Amino acid sequence: MLKRILLTLATLLPLAAQQTPPTGPIDCLMSFYFVDEFGSGNGTAQIDNRVTGCDQWTIVYQADAAISGYTLAFQYTTGINVPGAFIAYPATNVQNKSTSFGTASSGLATYCNLATCGTSFVTINTPWVRVSVAGATGVGAVRGTLYGYRTGYTGGGGGNGGGGGGGTGCPNPCPVVGTAAAGSPPSGDPVQIGGSDGTDIRTIATDTNGNTLEIELGTGTFNGGQQAVTGSAANLGSNASKEVCVTANVENTANVFVGNSSVASSGGSIGFELAPGLGVCSKVSNTNLVYVIAVTTGQTISYTYRN
Repeated sequence: MLKRILLTLATLLPLAAQQTPPTGPIDCLMSFYFVDEFGSGNGTAQIDNRVTGCDQWTIVYQADAAISGYTLAFQYTTGINVPGAFIAYPATNVQNKSTSFGTASSGLATYCNLATCGTSFVTINTPWVRVSVAGATGVGAVRGTLYGYRTGYTGGGGGNGGGGGGGTGCPNPCPVVGTAAAGSPPSGDPVQIGGSDGTDIRTIATDTNGNTLEIELGTGTFNGGQQAVTGSAANLGSNASKEVCVTANVENTANVFVGNSSVASSGGSIGFELAPGLGVCSKVSNTNLVYVIAVTTGQTISYTYRN
């Protein structure tokens, strides 16, 4: 028999108060530490699962090099006040099982009670679960952790702040899948962002750094002209546009000011000041929204616009 069993058992508080590990918030946790001068050594550590209701479990363990001949098993049973006779989980409900789990010097295995276990899974009633070590010989310890989850921790059952989905939970990791109709953003995980022109839906284009590309097409012709600038504000005429660029001619002898209808060369409504050769662009819907003025007459600007 085991000379000592050191056991730490923790049934976690509601998920909002817990940290979130990579696989999701842990609902049930137990660390086990079996110590013996093993001579037909046996030991168990169990969890009362009637409150937490975990239905997916993972065991990870490590044994000292001097320990041999043992079998570590994950078991379950029913029981109203105390557990009944424990039996092993069926093999159809085991996932990610390491080689020679339970007899090797270390191992990891996941046990589940969900349809996501596979096509041959068995529904198991698990009000009590435990880790059992039997038949060990040698001097040393077997240490490990058992942790578990309730259905829906990834959002599948709507519990634990999930997404209100189906009753069998969501695989881990939980994929988010979009539509797959023709012309729609590609489905799969992750779902890509799409946009619509009112008829077709396409993915949003980005550059290699993930920055959204902005592509604006013009009419295919060059639009623009020149305009004399005087001491009175005047607009550039009426032309539908998306963007207008104004450049002060290099031959100018005075600076030109660009702005809205209130632009002035002095006072409180001074516009964007352009020295000879400098320019400025503005995204406006018509060239007549852009006004120019100079301190003295005899100046000239050149402008281009896209529509």
